[in-house]
Amino acid sequence: MNRTTILAVSAIAAACLVIAGCGDDDNSPAPLPTATSVPTLPPTATPTTVPTASATQVPTATSVPSNTPLPTSSFTSTATHTPVNTPSPSSTPTRTFTATTTDTPTASATSTETQTSTSTQTPTLTPTTTLTPTITVTPTITATPTATNTLGPLGIRHFVLDSTTSTFQVKISGGLTIPIGTFRGQTNGQDAPAFLDIEAGQPDENGFTRVNIIAASDYFYVDAKSLAGFYFCLKPMVPVMSAGILGCNGGANVSFSLNEDHHLGQVGVNGFTAAQCAAMQGHVEVPYSACSAGIIDQACSMDSDCDTAPGAGDGACENFPSVCTAGKVGTPCQKNAECKMGSTAGQCGMPHGGVCNGPLVPEVGTEDSGAGELLIAPNPDPRVGTNGMPIEIGFETALPCGDEGPGMASPFALTTGHSSSLVSNANNMLGHTLPFDTQGENFDCYDWQSNNKGGLVISAPALDQRPIGDVATIFNFFSH
Repeated sequence: MNRTTILAVSAIAAACLVIAGCGDDDNSPAPLPTATSVPTLPPTATPTTVPTASATQVPTATSVPSNTPLPTSSFTSTATHTPVNTPSPSSTPTRTFTATTTDTPTASATSTETQTSTSTQTPTLTPTTTLTPTITVTPTITATPTATNTLGPLGIRHFVLDSTTSTFQVKISGGLTIPIGTFRGQTNGQDAPAFLDIEAGQPDENGFTRVNIIAASDYFYVDAKSLAGFYFCLKPMVPVMSAGILGCNGGANVSFSLNEDHHLGQVGVNGFTAAQCAAMQGHVEVPYSACSAGIIDQACSMDSDCDTAPGAGDGACENFPSVCTAGKVGTPCQKNAECKMGSTAGQCGMPHGGVCNGPLVPEVGTEDSGAGELLIAPNPDPRVGTNGMPIEIGFETALPCGDEGPGMASPFALTTGHSSSLVSNANNMLGHTLPFDTQGENFDCYDWQSNNKGGLVISAPALDQRPIGDVATIFNFFSH
């Protein structure tokens, strides 16, 4: 059997996909910005040209050059706290991608309800402002096809999300799952089942083909009004060509994990500095105070705390303020007391001022994800040229989605494989670890246009979510 390698890169603003509101307002005063992990890829092949399409026309063909080797790659990061190991394939022969598209959808879907999300507790969730770092996952996928492909162009899958199994969930310590709600669709301002139209070309000799997302509901939304006080609105930015890669014969790996360390150090404690935090690609929780003159970066509450000698008068204590995330939400603050509103306790910014939160660190699996595996993920490398499914994320007070202004633009990734996340030093407790995971479901290339099989998922950690602390957010998009 031939062994071929395909590369997929997923740049996900995962910390943004949380039950709290997204944005940098809370962290904008921090002294140093968050760094972004970027993989280094050797230029070993001719770039692949990926056609574009307008939002009002379905293209009649997607051209993917043949004999284009998709190179192996490894994730590189300057973060020092979590190494990333990427298995190397035994060989990298040349592969051929041939994608042919059709412009006539031929399938409709019928959703069948099979389960209902439940939870043993229902906490009251309060939206807070959360930092939104961008991370990069670079899985190296080694395919071992088991048969020569005989399929023709697969055509368009009208992938309709089942309204009971397509869920937005939060997992907390101990693995308890809290259902925030199920996904519905909105098109032309009207409620309807959420859908994606996924177009697949003809698989190559190893069973691989690119997929395009040619249409979708205007919005996917979750009604979390009674639980958390908002509607979660997700807008797919379609059409998008070469959104991902489908493997019909199996032999590849499309699973990945996203890991984050809650505590890399604390500014002003044991000589740890904000510069060290930035060098480790982390970000500092605000508000906090540290010396900007005298004993640099020492924690302080007044200028004299920073003097190089008692009474020297050469110290300066600088405050890095935040905004209220509970009580007088959005009001500038330095202390919790400044945010109290009536009988409502206030919270100024993030709960662990000065603590350095690590970056999201990707890792990839090594097991065969099986026939029908699908990874939708952005990869700007022209040798691969997958675009993922860009989205806009909004938290709105009422329906319909979109009438309260545009959401925040974000890249997005989904897999039919295993998606997991891990928080180290969870809830700022040294040595405490929280693992989370979810499992997708492969498609059937031989029954591609039927809405019978298929589940796309992602799990991502989210730190300091009120009132339950560190959690994982989980998106499940299932057709049944």
